[in-house]
Amino acid sequence: MKPHVGQFVLVPRILQLEQKKLQYLDILVYASLRSFDNKQPGNCYPSHVGIAKRAGLSRRFVITSIGRLEKAGLITVHRSNKVKEPNQYWFEDKQVGLALSPIPIALFNVSCLTANQKAMLICLRQFFEHGYLQSTHTLQVMAFGLGLTVAKVYEQYRELVAKNYIAEAVMQPKTSKACKRLTLHKMFDVGGQVGRITLRLQVA
Repeated sequence: MKPHVGQFVLVPRILQLEQKKLQYLDILVYASLRSFDNKQPGNCYPSHVGIAKRAGLSRRFVITSIGRLEKAGLITVHRSNKVKEPNQYWFEDKQVGLALSPIPIALFNVSCLTANQKAMLICLRQFFEHGYLQSTHTLQVMAFGLGLTVAKVYEQYRELVAKNYIAEAVMQPKTSKACKRLTLHKMFDVGGQVGRITLRLQVA
């Protein structure tokens, strides 16, 4: 599978961020880098300014974020010695396995979401299973998997719900506890083939 397919960027599963010494905003930088993938899959060479503009972050943050992504083994950077010539970034094939999250390129152009909200949406997206994209993970489980505090995940999650990028619906099954059915924004539907993208959370 190529890391860039149509209007989606395929981002591999990236968990335990703190153990990898990553911030969750680094995943937005990673996805932004992937979106520049050229005709030869697996590498790209955007400028720091270009990456920063696409991610909605500062150039300084992007430079330090790239350093963290490199140390975590997610990218390889070939730094240019020439003035005004951008670095070249390589994405190792081993990082692209079965667990891939399709991230719509349109997400980078959504003006109503902050960079933090986009980053968290990308992070949460990887907990949606393939096929029918359903899950029974709780926010606590997802926060643990990401290596983040529940409070940090919940803060951005509530904003995503408020802005209708995640829709909530309480369900009351006859044989089990009540749960919330969450539906991602339709932009995450790959080519209209997936249908409704839902995630079920137990109601505390």
